Amino acid sequence: RGRRALPAADVRLRGELTAAIRKGDLLRLEALVARGAPLECAFDLGYGAQGNCIDWACVSARPEAALWLLAAADQAGPGDAL
Repeated sequence: RGRRALPAADVRLRGELTAAIRKGDLLRLEALVARGAPLECAFDLGYGAQGNCIDWACVSARPEAALWLLAAADQAGPGDAL
């Protein structure tokens, strides 16, 4: 899976996305995706591992967020990359 460097403008959105996933806040996830949150950016999964937003949701024990993000990515386009 290819990862792209995150533009400075998306750093804040990624931070908000990380927190929303960790909390399992689906309404916040929906709002962040509508604002263009970078679903395909790399997330630190711990212990030196990196993954995508769906991996982060799984590591955070938020399967409902992982499923929601997968569906959102499929609709927005980057689903195959995730």
